[in-house]
Amino acid sequence: QTGHVLTIPRTSFLQALDTYPSIAACQELKRTEMIATEELRQAIQRISARKLIWKRYQHLINEGGAYQHLINDEDQTTGLESLLPVLQQWLSWAVGRRKQRERSEREKAQYDRMMSHWMQKHVLSQ
Repeated sequence: QTGHVLTIPRTSFLQALDTYPSIAACQELKRTEMIATEELRQAIQRISARKLIWKRYQHLINEGGAYQHLINDEDQTTGLESLLPVLQQWLSWAVGRRKQRERSEREKAQYDRMMSHWMQKHVLSQ
């Protein structure tokens, strides 16, 4: 994947703001950039945590775990057997999160449709 970044020097931005003043647009830009920055920070944290967990479980599966010597021979389970409940719980959480996200997206779409309908009804009637 390729990502593109557009950088505008602060002096150019301030010059454009002086030439075409729009305080509301400037504040909206700041707000959206702060939100985007926070979302990026959270995504980086999620990816880092996911990668750390993945490496930890890969190590457990490949090497039998750090506590393998503490397990009795009759109670010995494979790495996959001990990992199964964790993965099942994670799957349950992921499915719940997906349903929550889909519900939120449906609610937002419904809200957008209602606002659009209201705008058409009130703005066009004037």
